[in-house]
Amino acid sequence: MQGITKGFYEKLVRRVWRAADYIRAGLIVVATLIIASASVFAAGLLRQYGLSMLVPIIVVGSFIGAWYLLGSLRIEYEYSYFNGELDLDVITSKSRRRRVATVNVRDFTEFGSYAQLGKSKQQLKNDYDKRWFMCSSPDSPDCCYAVFNHEHQKVLLVFEPGEEILAEIRSAAPRLFR
Repeated sequence: MQGITKGFYEKLVRRVWRAADYIRAGLIVVATLIIASASVFAAGLLRQYGLSMLVPIIVVGSFIGAWYLLGSLRIEYEYSYFNGELDLDVITSKSRRRRVATVNVRDFTEFGSYAQLGKSKQQLKNDYDKRWFMCSSPDSPDCCYAVFNHEHQKVLLVFEPGEEILAEIRSAAPRLFR
C-alpha cells in the first residue's frame, strides 16, 4: 500500500560550527573574563560598603552563565518520521528540545537535492517566507530541500533525511520524484 510506513525512523544531525559560532564563543569567553576580573578588582571598593561577599557570587555566576551560553551553541537537529508525518526538533546542549514543526510529507510542493537547487541567498530570501536550515552544513552533499506551507507561510526546509526517511518520503509522495 502506498503511503503506509514500515516503521518509525529517526535521524539526529549535529550542526557543524560556523565562523559566527566561533566568534560568539570567543566573545562569551572574553566577556566572562572581563566580568570576573572587574569584580575581583572592584573587591576593594565593595569592601568599603560591606559588599565584598558579592565578588565570589559574581565570579561564579559569570562562569555558570558562560557555561550555559556556550552550551547553547551546541545544536542538533532530529527528524522523526512516522506514518507520513515528519517531526522536526531542535536540541540545544543535548538537553533542551524544541519542536519546530510537524509536517505531512504529502504537503511538500517541491523536494530534491539542495545542491541542485542552485539559488543564491538573495533568491532564497525573496522566494520563501521562512528558511529552516536544519542540517550539519548547507554544503553537505546529503542535504535535501523541501518546500511546504506552514502557518500560512512558504517554508524552505534544508535537512539531511538519511536513506530510510528518504525511502519513506518516496513511497508517501511519489509525485515529487518524477
